[in-house]
Amino acid sequence: MHATPTETHKARQQHRCSWCWQFIETGETYQRYRFYDGGEAGTVKLHPECHDVMQEEAADEGGWLEWTPGQHRPEPSNAEVSGLSTRPPGYRTGANEGEKT
Repeated sequence: MHATPTETHKARQQHRCSWCWQFIETGETYQRYRFYDGGEAGTVKLHPECHDVMQEEAADEGGWLEWTPGQHRPEPSNAEVSGLSTRPPGYRTGANEGEKT
């Protein structure tokens, strides 16, 4: 697999962040790179903060990270109350993310 260097762009239209799947709004800056794997090619667009998190996680994994677009999508704030949460009951986010209450 080959990936191009990451570039910074200013959105001329709305895009989806490949990491969190939230919108990158028109006028916002975003990070973009392209990848080529065998006969497939793709473009990855990320919020700058999502790009930073992806880079940190890749460094923790030895420099490479396999992930699915939208995999790190935040859950709605009412997900646990409505029973839509995919996280275990009592899961906390924030400074002690993943710690049970």
